[in-house]
Amino acid sequence: MQSTEDRRRLQRRYADEQVRPLAAVLKCAAGIATLFIVAASPWVVLSAGGGGMPAEKAVAAYPNSMDESRRVYEERRQRAEGPQEGTKAALAK
Repeated sequence: MQSTEDRRRLQRRYADEQVRPLAAVLKCAAGIATLFIVAASPWVVLSAGGGGMPAEKAVAAYPNSMDESRRVYEERRQRAEGPQEGTKAALAK
C-alpha cells in the first residue's frame, strides 16, 4: 500500500502534466492507421502473386480434380452398397 505522503507526491508530480489534444488525436490516428495496415496485409500478400485467387490457380493446375474426386466417391459408394444384399432394400428389388 502507498502511504499518504507517497500518494500526495505522485499527485503533485502528475497533476502538472496536461494532455495535449493534438497529441491525443495523433495517437488515435496512428492507431487507426495501424489497424488498416494490419487488415490490408492479407489482401496485399494474396494479390502480389500476380494473378487470380488461389482457387483459380488450383483449378488451372488440376483441371481433372473434380472428376477424380467424383470417381473416388462413386467407387466408395458402390463398395459400401455392395455387401448389403440381405437387407430389406435389396430384397425388395
